[in-house]
Amino acid sequence: SYMMSNLHITEKEKNNNDKYKIEIFNATQIPDITILDYLTRIVAYSNCSNECYISSYIHLKRLLVKGTLKLTRLNIHRLLLISIMVFSKFYDDDFYSNKHWGVVGGVNILELNKMEWAYLELIDYDVNVSTVEFVFYSNLFSVP
Repeated sequence: SYMMSNLHITEKEKNNNDKYKIEIFNATQIPDITILDYLTRIVAYSNCSNECYISSYIHLKRLLVKGTLKLTRLNIHRLLLISIMVFSKFYDDDFYSNKHWGVVGGVNILELNKMEWAYLELIDYDVNVSTVEFVFYSNLFSVP
């Protein structure tokens, strides 16, 4: 009974935890690199499959539609990096270490590890995408 009540998470605690998971993606200042240049850098140094990019887009869109997060100039770079990194690990046989991703994205390894955990928590560790959804976005982006 006493122990059970300690395990119960209040709505306020949940909201504070979600707030932390979202704020962890905020950079201390707006990055100097454009989104296009940042994505070009990720593509050049990550060797990710198309599935990785499409699934990353789908999951970020899900978070936006649910209202879980809002994209800002402080968080967009890091959210893209982490999302692509997570799906690279899921889809690609050959994927890079977090240290490599940190160098590519300009994020220190400790922050990167925390962001990876927070992102997985935000998506409830559900990395699945339905075939219908995947095909729809593949066609939308004209990915063969």
